[in-house]
Amino acid sequence: MAKGGTANLIPMSERSKDEVKRIAAIGGKNSGKTRRKKKDIREICDVILSMPATDEMLATIKRSAEGAETAVGGKLSAYDTIVLAQVIRACRGDTAAAQYIRDSAGDKPTDKTEHSGSINNPLEGLSTEELRALLEK
Repeated sequence: MAKGGTANLIPMSERSKDEVKRIAAIGGKNSGKTRRKKKDIREICDVILSMPATDEMLATIKRSAEGAETAVGGKLSAYDTIVLAQVIRACRGDTAAAQYIRDSAGDKPTDKTEHSGSINNPLEGLSTEELRALLEK
């Protein structure tokens, strides 16, 4: 018995060109749906984050999500209401909620750092034998 239920999977390299094309088209359509959902969330965040931060705004968001429903063009999903709740928490000083909103709005800072210059490595150029000899001392 195959582990993980992979016995019936056929690699793409063993499929016909038409079948690969059909599968890729399905994947492309699903990818588009996901991108549109993420764009909607970013737009909701943009609308909410551009509002003046007042107690009245917080009460309005809490009382009614009509403005957000207008932004997405229909009823809010559970994810949309989570975004609204996070905005309320962020405005009250919750930094984790603020990070969530910032990241969801597409403003997450990059995690990568760049290094310029050189590293002084005193062991550079030593052979494996020479390194082992240093460890044995």
